[in-house]
Amino acid sequence: MSDLDRNTLLAKAKAIFCRGMAMGYASGAKGTPVPGKPNAKYFEHIEGEGDWYLRDEYEVDPVTGISYGTTRIEYKGRLIWIMSYGGLYSQEAIACLKGALLASYAAGEFNLGRGKHNHVHGDYIYINVMSQGHSVDPFEKFMGMEGVSRPKRSPSSNPALEKVGGHWFWGMAMI
Repeated sequence: MSDLDRNTLLAKAKAIFCRGMAMGYASGAKGTPVPGKPNAKYFEHIEGEGDWYLRDEYEVDPVTGISYGTTRIEYKGRLIWIMSYGGLYSQEAIACLKGALLASYAAGEFNLGRGKHNHVHGDYIYINVMSQGHSVDPFEKFMGMEGVSRPKRSPSSNPALEKVGGHWFWGMAMI
């Protein structure tokens, strides 16, 4: 595969990622249950007469609430890109998380696969701490962490914000 072919595939995959993810979890759409995994759901996005396939699958432990997910993009049956994420979000943080993710995806912006940095939703703030790999394009290799915080309920405590959820994430091109 030449560099041009690879670069073209990855550019298309990045655009498909944003379009597909904008219609998934962040949009409030209901995921499809995964057979044999009672706590898992997935979203699919297909383009180009079936040449492009995106699947975002996640699972939440019913006892701890810890979640883990993987997003994969295939071109003509070949895995070309993958991202994984995991951590714990309290229920109160979910609206802010979804808002940050959707703002990024709907704008067609790749913020290492997650939300826009410093997204505010009411009293909640989403922070994306990004760390790009050694590649020129962050879509090729990245990792980071994200979190949602809100003002502490006790005014005398320091610092002024309290974290109410977060995920670690990483991803890379497979071609």
